[in-house]
Amino acid sequence: DDPVCVVAWRDGKIVVTETWVGDSLDLGRPADANR
Repeated sequence: DDPVCVVAWRDGKIVVTETWVGDSLDLGRPADANR
């Protein structure tokens, strides 16, 4: 796990990944960042 991501998740922040961006493009709208 990327240390930056671990800290962000621990602090309750949403981490946008390449997978999330791809899912959003496929859906045509922002994907649910909480899943």
